[in-house]
Amino acid sequence: MLRNYQINSLIGSVCFALFTGTAAANSEISLDAEYWHPQVSGKIKSSTNLNLKNDLGLDKTNIANLSLNLKGDKNFKYFIKYEKPSFNDSKTLSHSFSFNGGNYAAGDRITSDLDAKHLQFGIRNEKITSNGKFSTIYSYNHNSIHTGIKNITQNFNKSNNSTSDSLSLGLGWESLNTNGVNFFAEATPLSIGRRGSYLDYNVGIRTKFSKTTAFTLGYKGEKLKVGETSNSDGTTVKLKGIYAFLGSSL
Repeated sequence: MLRNYQINSLIGSVCFALFTGTAAANSEISLDAEYWHPQVSGKIKSSTNLNLKNDLGLDKTNIANLSLNLKGDKNFKYFIKYEKPSFNDSKTLSHSFSFNGGNYAAGDRITSDLDAKHLQFGIRNEKITSNGKFSTIYSYNHNSIHTGIKNITQNFNKSNNSTSDSLSLGLGWESLNTNGVNFFAEATPLSIGRRGSYLDYNVGIRTKFSKTTAFTLGYKGEKLKVGETSNSDGTTVKLKGIYAFLGSSL
């Protein structure tokens, strides 16, 4: 049987081959960066349920997301997105808990870190009407989350690594004001996967400086779930915050 990493590699290779094959036949391609300032919340399912903010002190960070975009034939657009938010903090525990075989006591000084990775291959099918541009978004998502808790007082360190793969379905809408500001909204309400899922929402405004360049300001949220089994809910990470983007308007 194929191992998990072999399955992930196979799916990723197929998606990349489809993307690059289409890119070879079409010249409208762009590499864009997006600045995001999200807050983090969520939980780690262990022998004790740990709240990322209240128990571990994790809060905000600044990240830059990268996306590769391609305008295909007819109404199709293709994209690859990669993001790597990281959080870390130190605090003195107000209560005891257990994590991955380690016992942390009230009064212990700890340092916590969380590193999440999200890789997304997607296809956007757009339809322009008199009421705006409507989109159906299909995507494959691979999530990876590393959580580490170092006990400075007792001098030990425990960590956990989990992954998930999922297929998601999203919907989008954007106004079509040719001169001025456009409003948009997107949401991914459905995700089916192995050991987790990926959901998101995104609202904001966009204004064009030229035919292919636009400035976007918005607010978005993401929910990554990894490590789900029949006996565990795994780790859930929720990100939300304001973002700004200057780049392609393909």
